Amino acid sequence: MRQMNEIERQSVFIRMIQLGADGAAFMYRYENQDYSIIASYGGDWDHVSVSSKNRTPSWNVMANIKDIFFEPEEVAMQLHPAQSDYVNFDEHCLHIWRPQHSSIPLPPVDMV
Repeated sequence: MRQMNEIERQSVFIRMIQLGADGAAFMYRYENQDYSIIASYGGDWDHVSVSSKNRTPSWNVMANIKDIFFEPEEVAMQLHPAQSDYVNFDEHCLHIWRPQHSSIPLPPVDMV
């Protein structure tokens, strides 16, 4: 994950609103919609949470956020856990995850 102080340089549509000990909160504007973002790097995981008041972020929004917060060659994922592990505090929130000390397994490149 990029350093928090580098994020605003990646897009004119994002601005930091609060810096914390292990991450930051941001506002992101895309296609006339505002998104709240919380990015953190504690607990051996990079994590970016993206939410909006009245719509779930689209694939394009999440892809743009991934490009803003992560280096081009970093692999990150949206995760679908077992249903018994679901925690849903906001129906319009999606997450991007990246483990800091291991690689995410990928299928063969011709299958992606």
